[in-house]
Amino acid sequence: MTASRSDTNRPLLGLLAALLCLGMVAATTPAAAEDGEPGRELARIAAVVNDDIITFHDLEMRLRIMLMSSGLEDTPEVRRSLGPRLLRELIDERLQLQEARRLDIEVPESDIDRGVAQIEKNNRLPAGRLEQVLASQGVDIAALRQQVRAEIAWSRAVQARLMSRVIVTAEEVQERLAMLKNSQGRPQYLLAEILLPVEDAAAEAEARQLAQHMIARLRDGLSFPALAEQFSASPTAAAGGDMGWVAEAALDDHLVEAVQKMRPGEMTLVREEGALRLLVLRDRRVVGEDGLPGAGELRRQLEQERLELVARKHLRNLRRSAAVDIRR
Repeated sequence: MTASRSDTNRPLLGLLAALLCLGMVAATTPAAAEDGEPGRELARIAAVVNDDIITFHDLEMRLRIMLMSSGLEDTPEVRRSLGPRLLRELIDERLQLQEARRLDIEVPESDIDRGVAQIEKNNRLPAGRLEQVLASQGVDIAALRQQVRAEIAWSRAVQARLMSRVIVTAEEVQERLAMLKNSQGRPQYLLAEILLPVEDAAAEAEARQLAQHMIARLRDGLSFPALAEQFSASPTAAAGGDMGWVAEAALDDHLVEAVQKMRPGEMTLVREEGALRLLVLRDRRVVGEDGLPGAGELRRQLEQERLELVARKHLRNLRRSAAVDIRR
């Protein structure tokens, strides 16, 4: 289920895309937190982020949303794989909301209403139906609204605090254009990606396990865009992981090495600095000089790439300076 990206206040990171895959809802049932589980357990504190509390209920709601949107099976193994990652995401969201508050950025309930309504519209759901679908899977609509709030708040905080640091010169635009021109007559690849951040060795093990679950489900016919939109940390998540046609010259050497060995339709997992990248080669071609982007489009692409890097660095700094107490 995809939220609109046309609103200028809408997101840099794409956290809301693919919140539901309607064809999978009926097959997905909560496994670990049914009515028989003591409510007291879900009320326990999972983490404290500065002065904000995350409960096991918050974590369970996010887990159910993730399972609904991704189509992954609700098994103990999948839950163990997703749990640490989702807790880190919730911690990051608290930090993002705290940063927005520090900058006096507020997200009115009307903005959240519009975000939820857009998700319904994009998925051809009548008004109010989304809440019913979530409730059928044991998900409180408040959990979704909190995710919407955090996305909007962080997007606005990034624009307010970080956009001024992004400078793209005319020379850089011309360099990118020259690189693309030089790539004409050489291979281009139609690629899609899921980028899984890796902060440390423990996170890498979790990310690899999650990636292997994804690969298995993709081979069973699960939608790649649905997984990319929900899981990927790349800006391409908003487009279902679609990178479009990419010139070989525009790829880093380790990616060139990977895609040169692939045939259309194949997947590979690539380790790179700070991340694991699940890459799909959809097609390849050699083209002439048609279709080169204009200077304005290239500038916007470069600004978006740079803003994403600056935003990630700022979030890392927020993590380092935060007081985070993870409970067991």
